[in-house]
Amino acid sequence: MSSPVFYSLCIITVIASTFLVQAVGALRLKKCPSYVMEKSNVSCTCLTKMKKPHNVTWPGHSQSGSLFLTNVQRSDNGTQYTCLLTADGSKEEVVYTLRVAYGPYDGQVSISPSHLVRNGTQPVTLTCTAEDTYPTPSYEWSGVSCENQVSDDACTFSLYPKDNGREVTCTAESVTLSRKPSYTFHNSVRGTASGTINLNVTLLRPDCGEDLVANSSEQFITSPGHSNQYCVWHITASPGQQIWVDSLEMELETRDPCNRASVSFYDGDEKNGKLLGKFCKRLGNYVPIMPASGMATIVFVSTWGGSGFRLIYKTLPGCVESLTADSSIQTIEPPGYPEKYLTNMVCVWQITAPAGKSIRLNFTDFQIEKSRSCKWDYVHIYDGERGGQLLGEYCGNKDHQSKAKFKPVTSFMNKTTVVFKSDVLYPARGFSLQYTATDTV
Repeated sequence: MSSPVFYSLCIITVIASTFLVQAVGALRLKKCPSYVMEKSNVSCTCLTKMKKPHNVTWPGHSQSGSLFLTNVQRSDNGTQYTCLLTADGSKEEVVYTLRVAYGPYDGQVSISPSHLVRNGTQPVTLTCTAEDTYPTPSYEWSGVSCENQVSDDACTFSLYPKDNGREVTCTAESVTLSRKPSYTFHNSVRGTASGTINLNVTLLRPDCGEDLVANSSEQFITSPGHSNQYCVWHITASPGQQIWVDSLEMELETRDPCNRASVSFYDGDEKNGKLLGKFCKRLGNYVPIMPASGMATIVFVSTWGGSGFRLIYKTLPGCVESLTADSSIQTIEPPGYPEKYLTNMVCVWQITAPAGKSIRLNFTDFQIEKSRSCKWDYVHIYDGERGGQLLGEYCGNKDHQSKAKFKPVTSFMNKTTVVFKSDVLYPARGFSLQYTATDTV
């Protein structure tokens, strides 16, 4: 008679265990922010889909499923609140951890090394810190381009004499976002603080270089063959003449680009002029260098004894203009058009349209020397600055080529650069190029 009683008790135990399993997982939190700013209010709701009679409370805080906290402080950070579900003798708990965000306050920027006597051969590092903050903020730099950045709180870059007085700002920002299942942001905690540093750079005296005057004869610049060199050459020309600089030879360290050796070209002087390009191996699309002003500055930096170059420079009949595009149709024509353009000439037209606009260019007449790959005389149209995306390359006679070749060109940016170069032989009529501002493509 004992065996039937034993099996009956086992069946009752299985049924009770099944009821407890059904209760697990029935409780969840809704609209409970991951972070809240200090001194703010917090609400958190505890829900269940259980249909059987039950009770949901926050023991010690609320007799319902709604938790409401007022004026939370940073000392409350990490406090855990338990939501309790009870039903027919079973229970389930879920914990909400309060995270109180604060700061950042008092952003600061420090620099290493602190003695700024630099010529581009040794990088400096700026470090940004923000005190009294939780969680860890992110950092954003303005006024400088960081090189090889590993973490956002540190900015490493090469410093030059022209950087004297530059203002660099770091902004620390604490932002935490939690999401609904639909991925709509529903909670935003944000705090910001900024720190600013002024770079007071001791101007380094050049080890070599000189002040040069360009004329129509070819002249040459050869770099010294020694390491740890900082050389500056200033080239000037007579009014109306275009300075032309090209590379004959260039051998620079390429395994560690621009850190051991570089050549920089400026339109104007090295402190206030516009940087036309900094090169570590070759000049690329920027050949030849043609500054818009009457001065070109060449800065050579080397910490490697094998670095060097040889440049050629002279003047050409100049036509360098900065133009503004608007809704009207305007025209570019080289000197001598429509009779015959000059030989050995380089013209550069920089056209700028209002922000948010593009520039449409159309050749109405075109006849210059024809050559394979447009090697001798040519017109180049660049998107933006010279050396940017090449929108078109032209030579020969428009009437003898397909219409598609000379179809109108529209820039992507609000600036284009048109370059016309002629050699010593076979000048022709030239060209007429219309330009106007248009809606962005």
